[in-house]
Amino acid sequence: MVLWRHRAGPPAGVSFKAKNPSSSHILGGHEKLQLIKRLPAPFIRHLLANHRAGQLSAKAAAAELGLAHTRFYKLYSQYLQACAAGQAQT
Repeated sequence: MVLWRHRAGPPAGVSFKAKNPSSSHILGGHEKLQLIKRLPAPFIRHLLANHRAGQLSAKAAAAELGLAHTRFYKLYSQYLQACAAGQAQT
């Protein structure tokens, strides 16, 4: 039994278009805010500095930041470049 045909579209009042949640909704488990909005910058720099000093593994630092290891290494690379340019606050 077919309730509606694909070419005719969905029944009245039903939409299959994605809807963006408003900012008042609590984020779901798969949605993440940008890192700087989730964690304070001094904490991020602290973790990166500890990793640089050998006091924290990359895996542990990435877990603390809630990042995949590839994203952590991209962030760490940017941090090292800022250190070399004298722009990083350590």
